Amino acid sequence: MTKPVIEESYARVLAAMEAGVPTQEYLFGTRPSLADFGLFGQLQILATDPTSAGIMRTEAPHLHTWLMRLDDASGIEGEWLPADAAPSPTVIALLRLAGEVYLPFLTANAEAIDEGRDMLRVGLLGREFAQAPFRYQAKCYRGLRSAYAALDPDVRARVRPVLEETGCLPYLA
Repeated sequence: MTKPVIEESYARVLAAMEAGVPTQEYLFGTRPSLADFGLFGQLQILATDPTSAGIMRTEAPHLHTWLMRLDDASGIEGEWLPADAAPSPTVIALLRLAGEVYLPFLTANAEAIDEGRDMLRVGLLGREFAQAPFRYQAKCYRGLRSAYAALDPDVRARVRPVLEETGCLPYLA
């Protein structure tokens, strides 16, 4: 039940990143952010598995190069995009995916943990997704919600339209 959702999510991450990496060095400027390193950690593992690496090299060759560049990012000194800059299409695509898949999954996972269920079931990408819940992912979800709530009100007001547009806001507020 999980395979089609995972495969489609992977394809969408690859497409979003592949579209962006030829024109932007990193997600939020010319220096890597925590978001870049977070993606790096997950994608680097997938770049070493024979099946997912083959897909990446075929579907997202620029992304593979980006991973190699980020792997040696020590000492990079660049600039952040201005705070009032519109998010890139890559960031919007990743947030849309988070609003469609990751945040609904995290919500269902946290509910399953809170209710003591041994299985979570949630509709994702038009399919049923089912698996055992994980306490760590429930902790991550609580952390995301807490971090959003702790944002300065002006910052929260600035990011709110993007979170609404991408479907993320209902899961964070």
